Amino acid sequence: MKNKILIRYLIRQNLFYLALVFGAGISIYFLIELFDRLDDFLKAGVSAKVIVVYFLAKTPLIIAQIFPAVFLLALIIQFSLMHRHREIVALQACAISFVEIGRVILLYSLVWSCLLFGFSQILGTKGYGIANRIWKEDVRKKQLNTQTLTNIWFRDGRSTVNIRTFRPFQGTGTDAVVYTLSENGRDVEKILQAKTVSVKEGTWRFGDVTIITPRTFSQESKKIQELSLDTDPRTFVTLKSDHAPEYLSFWQLEDVIQGLTVAGSNVENLLTALYTKISYPCALVVMACMAIVLTLVLPNVYACVVSGLLLIFAYYATFVIGSSAGDSGVLPPLLAAWLANLIFGSVFGGTLLVTYVRQR
Repeated sequence: MKNKILIRYLIRQNLFYLALVFGAGISIYFLIELFDRLDDFLKAGVSAKVIVVYFLAKTPLIIAQIFPAVFLLALIIQFSLMHRHREIVALQACAISFVEIGRVILLYSLVWSCLLFGFSQILGTKGYGIANRIWKEDVRKKQLNTQTLTNIWFRDGRSTVNIRTFRPFQGTGTDAVVYTLSENGRDVEKILQAKTVSVKEGTWRFGDVTIITPRTFSQESKKIQELSLDTDPRTFVTLKSDHAPEYLSFWQLEDVIQGLTVAGSNVENLLTALYTKISYPCALVVMACMAIVLTLVLPNVYACVVSGLLLIFAYYATFVIGSSAGDSGVLPPLLAAWLANLIFGSVFGGTLLVTYVRQR
């Protein structure tokens, strides 16, 4: 019974401080975002309704982004005040160590990690897609369906395709070259050069075609040449659009990666983004370890909060460096996505484990 009462007390207190810190954090974020975007909204002549929809749509993603930092600060304040009010001493007098409290908080943070993952991948990605579309179409006056990509390369079966300019949503392009390999994959069997290309229902139609056969040094011209390629042209938008992985859910991004892998495209940056969608919510467990260790070392609330802010900055810096290293191929995508969690989790989780073993 005592443990159940203590668990309810800890969770209730944490939810209270979580609400306070979260309210302050999201208010600051919105103010910064509003001042940063306001001039663009006014210049574009956007209505107040569109502005409100933009910020409402972006709210779930903002919540997901700032939640680990908010969670850490809320725990630090909670534990520091428990130290100040001698609640930790009272619990220790009842044979309940602070490490036991930490174990409850770790399980609590794991539950929050699962909730954050679901929230960010369902509401966060949908909201970001809406906000991104408003920003590009209503503010920047950029229509996604008129986006033009350059120098596209992909492989489909024995065919390797290069298109100079391509509009993926319209399925049209110019200056295409298709290299068809032999069955053993060692020789180029045919080279198809076309001035235009269009895609409809999985059929790629090339216009003003010249077909070269290297083995016989012959060539022929055709007005139209059709090829059946499985590659969906709209998948190329994911590789070229700014922040595209952010408005794709974990499952959607996984499907896109599978399709692009079959097409022979480089997907290291997308794999890093995919693994990041799991590692980032798991940061809550790391934050819980940080809060427990900090309050064990620094009972003073002000020193704890300042140290927590510095650790948040260090964590996010490491997280960004790891993601950039994964995008550029310096680190494997899985290691890059989990780099910050591995470093901070091993330091603070290891410290907590050593403390627990000593108390046992």
